[in-house]
This record gives sequence, C-alpha cells and structure tokens, in this order.
Amino acid sequence: MKKIKTSLLLLYALISMSLITGCQNDDDAEFQFGETQTGFGTVTVYKAESNGFLNIQYDTNSFGAEHKVIVYSDNNENPSTVIGYLVTSGTMILPIKKNDFWKVEVTYTGTIKITFTPILN
Repeated sequence: MKKIKTSLLLLYALISMSLITGCQNDDDAEFQFGETQTGFGTVTVYKAESNGFLNIQYDTNSFGAEHKVIVYSDNNENPSTVIGYLVTSGTMILPIKKNDFWKVEVTYTGTIKITFTPILN
C-alpha cells in the first residue's frame, strides 16, 4: 500500500508540474531531471532556481497531533501557503515552481531528509 501511495503522489506531482509550467506532451518537449540536491534544513527559506520536486522523508517513533511536518511554498520571501502536510512518519513529493520560495517546518523531533530534484529543459 505504501508503494501505491508513493506512486500516486509522484504521478500527481508530475501532472501538477506540467499544469503549473504549461508544459504539453509534444515531440518538442525535452525534460531531464538534474542532480538531486541535498543539505536542506528545516525552518530556513529557500528559493527554487528551477522547477523541480521537493522530496521530504520524515520518521518519528511516536504518533500524535503535535507531530507535524508542514511545507510552505509561494512567491513571497516568507512563504505562507501550505502545499504539504504529514502528521506521522512518511514521504512527500511536491512540485516547486521556479523562483518560488519554500520552507519545511517540523513540530516534533524525528529524522528528516529533504532533497530537491530540478527539472531541466
């Protein structure tokens, strides 16, 4: 079931990204994924240099309403639009638009890995 959820999230992210960027599936479109970037932390605001996918993997040993990972992204230097939310351990793959700002907040300690994979064209 977890693999199905992850596959559906990736499919949704791919569809969302094509709608956001206005891409069309034609013979002239060439998209490649760039090298996955690492080293991102929580609370820090980042600016996307290209369209891409934000991948968040969060693991906590307990469950509760206070255990949250919240992802914000929009065109403001202090993004306030929630684009993703986890209440327990899990993975999110979210599309981020070029030049948008994004940040990840965690309300409970756990292990978190944040990566960004750019889309090159």
